[in-house]
Amino acid sequence: MTTSPTDTFVVDGSVVAKWTLSEEEHGDRALRLSDRFITARIQLAAPEYLELEVAAAVNGASRGRRQRLPPGEAQRAIEDFRMLPIELAPTAPLLVPAHLLTLRYNCAFYGALYLALAQRLNTTLVTADRRFYAAVQRLPEVVWIGDYE
Repeated sequence: MTTSPTDTFVVDGSVVAKWTLSEEEHGDRALRLSDRFITARIQLAAPEYLELEVAAAVNGASRGRRQRLPPGEAQRAIEDFRMLPIELAPTAPLLVPAHLLTLRYNCAFYGALYLALAQRLNTTLVTADRRFYAAVQRLPEVVWIGDYE
């Protein structure tokens, strides 16, 4: 996948969480996308729900027996994430389109919110959510993070 300076991608929380939890599968690809975003070679958009999803993933990684991030590092990761200029779209207008997508593709509602935004913006959705991707992989606007160049 090649990109031009004006490319905009919708990215879901499973990809953005890998920016902090980069030891996960395809973390290198997620970091490559992040680098392109930070250096202004691409733009990123997501439903405002992204904030909750990323904060919850980072929070979960800092708790429990499988703690992967010290709490202070998790807090900094959430603060750093909130400073990123990702274009956050209101979720409310995506609710009905997302509902219809769940019926059509038998996919999770939260994943469908990202897909609804990608379709509204006529752009590509990059996901690392394996179950969601399995449901919608035949759609040309959806790219698996492992295929992101």
